[in-house]
Formats: sequence, C-alpha cells, structure tokens
Amino acid sequence: AAPPCTSARSVGRNATASHRPSAPVMVDCSSPSTTIRFRRVVEGWSVLREGRYTTAGPEPPARPAIFLSSVGAAERLERFLASISVRPKVHLAFLDHAPWDTPAIADSLEAIRESAGGAEPIIMATDKDGPRTAELPNLDLETWMLRSGLAPIDDPAPLLAAFRANPEGAGRGGARPDRLG
Repeated sequence: AAPPCTSARSVGRNATASHRPSAPVMVDCSSPSTTIRFRRVVEGWSVLREGRYTTAGPEPPARPAIFLSSVGAAERLERFLASISVRPKVHLAFLDHAPWDTPAIADSLEAIRESAGGAEPIIMATDKDGPRTAELPNLDLETWMLRSGLAPIDDPAPLLAAFRANPEGAGRGGARPDRLG
C-alpha cells in the first residue's frame, strides 16, 4: 500500500455556504476519501512596541484603521476580516510579496485622519505582513498584527490514524499530524 501523504487543495466552487470555496484540505493520498477541511481562525492580536510584537489580546482597539496586506487572495482576506467584525477604513492590498507603495499608504492615512476628525489611526496587518510595517518610514503609529491559524472542520481522527499506521509517510507534503490531534 502507498504510504499516506498530504495534498493541499481547495474545496470546489460548489462547496456549501458553510464551507467557503478555497478552504484548505488535507487528503490521505492512499485513501482520497479521508479528507479534512479547515477554516481560518483568529489566534489573537499582537501590538508592535519598541520594535517588537507582543501579545495584546483577542481584538484590536476600536479606532480608525488601515489594513496593509500583500497576500495572494485579498478578497479572501477581506471576507475573513468581515467574518471576525474587523472593518478597517481602508484596506490597501498589494500584490503578493510586492513592495509597498509608501506614498499611497501616507495618503490613505491622511484621508483616515480627516474622516475621523483628526484621530490617529492604527495600522493593521496579517502575521505574514506585520514585520514589514517596521520598514515603513516616518510612521510612528500603533501597529497591530492579526495572528491566525487553521482549525479542522472535520474530525481529524481517520487521517491521524493513517499517519500513525505509517509514520514514514507522515511528513510528506509538509504534513504536521502532531498539530491536529
């Protein structure tokens, strides 16, 4: 029998409303019927203080915000933010791994200040992009980083059993069965 491996793919466009399209899944390649779907969850927020991110709590302060990202699917990020009731005044979505347009960021921050009666906005970013905020020149603003992860939608026990039955194949495809059960 072929050793178990994992395959990351997206749930098809005909997925039910409770399981968004493009939800990550893990598949036991030796038994494709053994599948685990995942959903993105908030692990917490961190705030940048004195050049270091420290855990800050379950949600950011209720202040005007700009959200900066350079992820592959900005629309998916926006759906996730809406699902957790995070509604920044502006979301500047740059291409994945692209340089950030500092003048566009500065212009957006100024527009937020004007619309908020001069209130200082905060910067928000994903855990992938949070460290990049320190590279922004002349921005002495509070910066919040959204830490997120994946939680299984389906029971991981069948896939974990396949991994435990054949530990040599468990690491293929970047699998981390130790983080599922």
